[in-house]
Amino acid sequence: MPTDWTKSYASNWRVMQVNPLTWADEDELTGVDSISISRDCSDDVPLLETASFEVSQEVGASLPFAFYRVEMIVSQNGSENLEILGTFLLGKASKTFDKNREVISLNGQSVLWPASKMYMEDGEYAPKGSNGAEYCVKLLRRSLPFGTNISAIGSFTLDDYIVFDSSSTLLDVVWGVLDSAGWCIKLDGYGNITVQEKPSEASLILDQAHACILFPEINESNDLTEIPNVYKVTYNGETVEVVNDLQTSEVSTVNRLGIRVEEVEEDPSLINGESLEQYAKRQLENVSTIVVEKEYEREYWPDVRPFDMVTGSIEGAGLVGNMRVLKQSLTCGKGITISETAGKESVLWEVD
Repeated sequence: MPTDWTKSYASNWRVMQVNPLTWADEDELTGVDSISISRDCSDDVPLLETASFEVSQEVGASLPFAFYRVEMIVSQNGSENLEILGTFLLGKASKTFDKNREVISLNGQSVLWPASKMYMEDGEYAPKGSNGAEYCVKLLRRSLPFGTNISAIGSFTLDDYIVFDSSSTLLDVVWGVLDSAGWCIKLDGYGNITVQEKPSEASLILDQAHACILFPEINESNDLTEIPNVYKVTYNGETVEVVNDLQTSEVSTVNRLGIRVEEVEEDPSLINGESLEQYAKRQLENVSTIVVEKEYEREYWPDVRPFDMVTGSIEGAGLVGNMRVLKQSLTCGKGITISETAGKESVLWEVD
């Protein structure tokens, strides 16, 4: 019987070593005292997730370099279900001392880690007109010689050649190609990798029926101080500026007491024959597009990860509309508590 996550349940968790060829569970890893998992889809976190394991001294000294899978066993109304939280590559242990107690920690890297350690050949490129999704899958398979499944949902065509140099890792290249189409990488708990469009359907509905999984405190981050209201661009001796002077925009010169917050650029790369003014307008819209972040804690809900959508309809908590999950921090204990950051895009100035 499926778990009803809005009702109480009992749980415990375990860590299983993974066979690198079959990608199946093998022996259980004992002696693990605590686990925390961090997930993040920010541009500067290409691995998407990491984990920290606190283990006994005996385990830390003898642990083989391998993949390990974190699993939660859920018991409810006489039924048991298994939730797979993540698959991580564990390596060298580190030691700290806390009140005369030796604490051994192991850092777990995501299955994408090997792709961040292999580099492109100088002059390699992604061909114009090729299937960008298929190209990314091939690069990932080249760097990940183990049993995880790597696939793409759908396809997109590269409008131009994308050339790389030998300082680019395979993972850098994959993200560069996907970003050009607004695509992403999704990881599941088993460590399977999917190249796909960013999800548009909600994985979690936060309404009154699901309010019981939310903790009371909800914070909003919305600092508009550095958002430009003037974009100035110079090309071949010509300078053009576009000014946000809209009454309806929070960051316009009108609503900032006439103060100009300028963004300046020289020698831009114009596309498709656009004029300098068209370019400046496009760039002002880009820098005027922000993400309003909501930070909250909640109980576990399955299959909700960075890039997924959460739809809120709890007006009293300020959780309204579609938000994209940006960050998660999972703490494994009696059940799992998730600290989550979700963002909603807001455009403060746009081209007519």
